[in-house]
Amino acid sequence: MVSKERAIASKRKREEDSVYNTALAAAMKRFSVAKEMQLANKAFESCRYIVSDINITYLSNYEHKITRTTLQRYYKKGWGNKARKGPPSKISRVLIEATVLHVGMKQVSGTGEAKAKDIMAIISAAVKNTKHQDSVNVKYAYERIRLNEAERMQNSSVRGVEDIRCQWTTYEKLNQWFDDAKPVLLKYKFAEDRKVWI
Repeated sequence: MVSKERAIASKRKREEDSVYNTALAAAMKRFSVAKEMQLANKAFESCRYIVSDINITYLSNYEHKITRTTLQRYYKKGWGNKARKGPPSKISRVLIEATVLHVGMKQVSGTGEAKAKDIMAIISAAVKNTKHQDSVNVKYAYERIRLNEAERMQNSSVRGVEDIRCQWTTYEKLNQWFDDAKPVLLKYKFAEDRKVWI
């Protein structure tokens, strides 16, 4: 099981990457306008000023900052539409949500904890007869979902003893317990089968 600290660190990294991507897109937009202004012989913002301002506005609370080199490289290669840190995501957010919700419902319904093979079967069933059927690597998707959604997919064994006891002590379960124990108690003469008035 992925530790809680690792889940928190993973969530923090995803948050930082999201903010970085937003900052990079904003920087690309401003740098493109600055280049157009420069070509038109008008006053324009320098690359150094844009990077500094974007880093202060968006990334002051984060470790990774946008550099002038990164901004200029993205501009030269024409990557304005795909200004984002890291490789493009391969797993649909809808698939991730469907898997996490299905696993959560399985745990809540009391049918037990979803094992790795169960989760992979859920993912495989979710993409069956869709355009993604042949392109989704089920094992990779399972690993990514398990790492990125660890806090939402906790083991059912993590539940406290009190939670389990509360779920077990229902009227039906107690009656079942007494009914199952009665033959054993009578057989070994630990009890008598007679009516008692209270």
